[in-house]
Order: sequence, then C-alpha cells, then structure tokens
Amino acid sequence: MALSSSTAARASFAVGVARRRCGATGTRPLVTRSSTRTVVTAAAVVEGAHIVWLRAGDLRTHDHPALTAAAAMADRKVLPVFVFDPEECELCTPATVLVIHEAVAELRGTLRDMGSDLAVLIGDPVVELPKLANSVGATTVTAQVCLEWPRLSSYRKTRDALEAVHVRCDEWSASLRQLTDEGVAAAAGAARAARATRGAPLCAHRTEASFVAACGAVAPPLPKPTSLPGIPDAAATKEGEATEEGEATEEGEVSATRGGGVCADCGGGGGLLGELPSLDTVRSWAGLADNDTDAAYDDAVAAAYVALNDPALTRRRKGVSSVDNAFLMFSGEKMLALAAEEASVAIPVVPFRLPGGESAALDFFGGFLDFYTATSNKEHRRMYDRVLEDKPGAFFRLFGTAMALGTISPRHVVATAREWEVKARRATDLCASAKGIAEARDYQQAVAAAALAAGAEGPGLPLVGAYNVISGAL
Repeated sequence: MALSSSTAARASFAVGVARRRCGATGTRPLVTRSSTRTVVTAAAVVEGAHIVWLRAGDLRTHDHPALTAAAAMADRKVLPVFVFDPEECELCTPATVLVIHEAVAELRGTLRDMGSDLAVLIGDPVVELPKLANSVGATTVTAQVCLEWPRLSSYRKTRDALEAVHVRCDEWSASLRQLTDEGVAAAAGAARAARATRGAPLCAHRTEASFVAACGAVAPPLPKPTSLPGIPDAAATKEGEATEEGEATEEGEVSATRGGGVCADCGGGGGLLGELPSLDTVRSWAGLADNDTDAAYDDAVAAAYVALNDPALTRRRKGVSSVDNAFLMFSGEKMLALAAEEASVAIPVVPFRLPGGESAALDFFGGFLDFYTATSNKEHRRMYDRVLEDKPGAFFRLFGTAMALGTISPRHVVATAREWEVKARRATDLCASAKGIAEARDYQQAVAAAALAAGAEGPGLPLVGAYNVISGAL
C-alpha cells in the first residue's frame, strides 16, 4: 500500500530535519505532525498537559530527546506513559517480554526519583492513549518515530486517534549521524524518484560508506535530565478515589486483556497511573518461542530453584555451618563423603543474562569495554565467559536486546567507546565491534526511513528496532 503524499513528506522530513535536530542545543524543537503539513515548533509554547509516550525502543532516560524537552517545560504538567499491548507482545518471545517488563519497572522507579512517574496502561494504545490524554487534559504527545513494519499500523492508528481528539502528535529521532543539507536534499530527491519511477532506488545511499560520507559528525548523547515537571493532578488519583466519571476504582475491576486499562491480577487501583502487570501475565502474551539460548537459560533457572528448595541442601548447609563453627577436622574419607553429598544437591550454574533496564545496560557495557582489564566484579566476569564464546559477535549477542529496547542508546555506545579508547590510549576489538554495530544500525535506520518516504511498505522493509535485532539480524 502506498503512502499519501503528506505521509511520505513527513517520513522524509523525519530522515532529514529530525536528524539535524538531534545535536542542537537549547530548547529542542520536535517534529509536529498535522493532517496537511509538517512543521517544526517549540513544544513548550502549547498549553495543557504533555504526554511522553515511551515504547519498546526508547526505555531509558539518558540520551532521550523527548524527556530532555519535557524537562524544560517548567509551566506544564508532564506524564510519561507506557502501554503494554498484548497484541504487540504476540510479536515477542517470552525472553523479550521479560526484559521489557524489567525495563519498564526500573524506568518507573527512575522517573519517580526525578520527581515524575510512569503511567502503565494495558490494552490497545489506539484506545488507551486518547482516553488518558482526555483524562489529564493533555494537548500534546511525543513519541519516537516508528520505522518498524510490524508495529507501524498500530502506531499510525494511535497517532490518528490522538489527532482526532485534537491532541498534537510530535515525533523525535536520536540518530547517530546527522545528514548535512546536501544529504537531506539527496534523500528527498531519492524519495521523489522512487515514488515516480518503478524500480528506482529507495535510498540515496547504496552503501553505509556513502551514507557516512553524506553525514556530519556523530552527535553526542544527551545527558539524563536531573528532574522533570510534576505529573497532571488527575493522574495521581489514588485507589478508591472518585474518577472524572464519578466512579471509584476497585481492585481487579478491569481484566488484563487488550483494551483493559488496568491489570486485574496486579493489584488494580493506582488511579490513572496503573500498576505493572505481573510477569507471568505479560509472558503469557508472547506469541513466539524462545530461541535455544533463552530456553536453556529458563531451564537453568528452573533447575536452580529446585535445588535451592531441596530439603537435603538446607540440611547440608546447616550441618556445614555447625561444623565450621566447632572448628572440627575431618578425615580424608569424611571430607570426600561430604563433598559427594554436596555435589548431589549442588545448585546448577545459571548462564549470564543481561538484565532488562537502563542501569544494567550502562553498567555492563562499561564492564564489556574493560574486558582486557582485571576485575573482581563477579557479574562482569560471568559476562566475560559469554564474551569468550564468540568475541567478534559478543557485543551484538550481549547488548542487541538492550539497543533494540532502547535501554542503551547508540550515541552513548559510540561516545563511551571513544572515551574509553582515549583514556586507555589504545583501541580494542570489542570497542570496534560496539561502534560498528551502532553505526550499522544507524544506516539501517536511514534506509528504513527512506523506504517509508518512498512509499514502500511490507515485510521487506528494513527493520531497525525491537523485532529484528532480537531475532538476531542486523
């Protein structure tokens, strides 16, 4: 299905102007979508509450243009929101949903530390976001521009539903490299040619090298905001208090299905902020099977829990504790017997898995770069065992999911790797791998945006976010 001319223009604009916008300083303009044209405006000039729509792809607070812009809205109320959409979760594996759940849980705590909060909704964002906007009196919403074909339809419908209730939808992009003016013109020309001529190239840049040549310098990452404006008063309605419709919220009143708003099995209440659904609930929505590595991890965790709950292990530990306290010396035969008993109830080794959430992604990436430096950090050393399995592909295997979910930004990856090289006065293969993956992803993002600007859609569209990176293809 071809895009309308206005939609194509907006997509093309996102490739060009939004790319130039990322490295600017001061008040950060956002891309404004309207039914007829695309303009750049300062988000702070519009009155009313403001919603930051967070999705799988930008679950972080560092290098986040929308949160940076929101931090400057001193005269407005700001409400970050995440929507658990069961239908979108069907595109995920249980392992993917697990890290999304962990990332959202941590993000809520981080936002609270910044003086804000995170509204957690369950259902179809096409329904839930306009309803939330109406409840809190929001007049604007910002979201990261969507370039992923599996999620594009829902994203567009949500944007249109918001605009139908007079809520302006702004988009942002945090591209690694910023197109020069000549690059923007070339991208627009390629889009026009692709729409006019069947078989014409969708992107002005056939290779990553030509794309890099058409771009300026790598943009530095934005710092994490120190604080955010308060949330709208309506969003702070507590459990059991009257809502705008005059009804009291009750625990378990709404089911955890699409369009449900608040999860029935996670405590209910919480006003418009909602509560996190249980991990078992969100994993039940996953429609794809785990890969062999994730399945092996789940098996190891299950075996470890069985061992930890084994009464024999509990008795053995108590016996060792009492013996150690008595400073008794055993014979060689006795020691061998005790060792055999311990081995029979030993806790299985659980392989390393990068936890979901921004703090873990940032911490372990720092440890990843320090691979060739001695450390006493046991968790980093467990990660190094995974690195040794395949060093050339280690960064992608360990941090591909974090980049896909946006718990670590490509600009942070490149900037931190460069800083490490300067400080260490040397370059490593792991630094090069990390920078290479971040730059390749940036090029794919440009190709995907160019394809959308040219009116191309379908499964062949290059994907740059959660659903292709997790599947292991960049």
